Amino acid sequence: MLASRLMVTPVLFIGILLAGCGIDVVGSECSPQVKEAPCAVGVKAGKAYPYTLYTHCGILWAYFDERWWEASPHLGDGSGNPPSGWGNPFDRGTMEMVGEGGARFISGMGQTAEFKPLPIEVQEYPGVGCD
Repeated sequence: MLASRLMVTPVLFIGILLAGCGIDVVGSECSPQVKEAPCAVGVKAGKAYPYTLYTHCGILWAYFDERWWEASPHLGDGSGNPPSGWGNPFDRGTMEMVGEGGARFISGMGQTAEFKPLPIEVQEYPGVGCD
């Protein structure tokens, strides 16, 4: 009994520590290496998927449904950051396929960003570093 308590305590402490630092221990950002929805092909139109959007250089690109998407329009503060009210370097919210070939991200605070798919032949990371 004592041994199991000694084992649980450090694990619980590490989980609390990571949660307190704002590190998401459950979800992750979409990338070509993630092979399940909403990152991989098979996203259903109209369904909102939990999504972590990279925002550090502004709202520019997203990887969703096994392809790259471009924000339309790009959103930023003019200095390589997301607009006021968005998380930085990431913002958690939902992403869903909408309309004819569009996607919409809605942040946890209610901000929205619209995305259009890049051509299927343009599937390398389209962005450049902003730092």
